[in-house]
Amino acid sequence: MELDIFVERLQNKLIINDQKLEDIDCKRKELTKSSQEVQEKISALCAEVQARVGAAGEALKGKTVVEFSKLEKELSSTREEVRGGSLVLCSELEKITELVGRGDEDKFDVDECWGRVKEIISRCQLDESTRKMPSFYHSKTLAKVKTSDLGYLSMAEFLPDQFQLVLTSPVSSLMVASDMNKAICTVTTSQQFTEMIQANIKFSIKNKACKETVPYCKEECKLSEDKKSFQICFLVQRPGVYMLTVLLYDQHVNDSPLVLRVASKEEMDNEEENTTPEDEEQSTTQSVTPGVARQPEPEKDCLVLVPPTITKTTTTSPTTQSMSSQPPPSAVPLRRPVPL
Repeated sequence: MELDIFVERLQNKLIINDQKLEDIDCKRKELTKSSQEVQEKISALCAEVQARVGAAGEALKGKTVVEFSKLEKELSSTREEVRGGSLVLCSELEKITELVGRGDEDKFDVDECWGRVKEIISRCQLDESTRKMPSFYHSKTLAKVKTSDLGYLSMAEFLPDQFQLVLTSPVSSLMVASDMNKAICTVTTSQQFTEMIQANIKFSIKNKACKETVPYCKEECKLSEDKKSFQICFLVQRPGVYMLTVLLYDQHVNDSPLVLRVASKEEMDNEEENTTPEDEEQSTTQSVTPGVARQPEPEKDCLVLVPPTITKTTTTSPTTQSMSSQPPPSAVPLRRPVPL
């Protein structure tokens, strides 16, 4: 290579690098501005929520004033009633004392006096000791405010409500637990499982009846060729309530969590002996329940679709696993028809 050509190539590369540096600096400025805008939105939302909480608190305090005022009026009315009755009784007692003092008690008409005080004496007074005083019990709604209660950061191209979790396996094949029985679910979308989506989507499988890890079938957990669906396959070896949770940015996708109730062979045999065809049809219809408890606490340890490898790690929760883009030597490749 000639020296002048070599120098020209160096100069051209320097010009290109200078342009890239300018572009990077511009993007960094945009990034800083965007970060400030997002933080301002979050601050505005927090201020709005605080204002709503404050308004709700003032409304509740106003209701408290009204209710306590009602009780105070009732007590004031009762007090005046008791006081008026006492004045009447005192007046009659003074008359009796005066007549007795003069020795004219025979002239006192008891029946006439009883007619005047009968209503007062017979009146049933309210037992204030049994009155229930209004008391305040705080709502559990705000007892533990999570980050997801305010919102979430979208880290990829699409949103959680653009994905849906569905049961692909026939329900009838999952009624009874067995060592080789598989449940297949699919996360579908009209968009695509891009690399950024795969890096942020997670799923976990749990059996509420036991603490053992629910085994999933790595070979059958795969992305479709058009990248519009991801198949999740796990074994239903033990009876119990299986819960499949799929989260994107720690938010549930549509119809997540999906709940699948699986019986033991003995339970199914006993049920078949005591059920009619109509009951069996109803049981089959209700054995899978999508979208139960839409916003529980997001799982701390889930399977994460990160191309091109999956890593299974041991955590404090025995029924959850995780994936990482930098796997240890035991990493298992994520098999899919089209490499990402």
